[in-house]
Amino acid sequence: MFVWSAVGNWLARLESMSTNRVRKICFCSGCAVGGVLYFTASFFDVDHKWAAVMVISFGTMLSTIGITTAGLIPLDLAPRYAGFISALISTETSLTSITPPIVVAALTTQGLYEEWRVVWIITALAHVMASVIFLVFGSASIQPWAVASKEKHTSARTMKRLL
Repeated sequence: MFVWSAVGNWLARLESMSTNRVRKICFCSGCAVGGVLYFTASFFDVDHKWAAVMVISFGTMLSTIGITTAGLIPLDLAPRYAGFISALISTETSLTSITPPIVVAALTTQGLYEEWRVVWIITALAHVMASVIFLVFGSASIQPWAVASKEKHTSARTMKRLL
């Protein structure tokens, strides 16, 4: 992850790379490649369990790149409201994190190889879909509603006026 952070910073310094493009590259490469690795892991059998563990571990590492990049998006969209947006995202993430264990328990009632294959394929599809959705609809550009109008006073100006 730290290596990828350096790569992301290097990309951001390039004049040809906008913040939006850098965020899309980092998020999509992390999640999409992680998803492909999860899909690959679904085809390993019991004889190749160590290879499956390695592929899943590497997929998780790459997914973390995407997740870390997603954490930066509120700062890019609306720096003034990044804390509030991050709190909303954290709440939504916490609430939706209840679902995967329930789905996995329902799909793996007997713990068979075929049942776990379905779990890894669903995980892979979720990662790839997130990448495609962010690639098509995502943005890391500051939003017009997040820019303060010139009529509004900053807190420093307001304090000076009051004193």
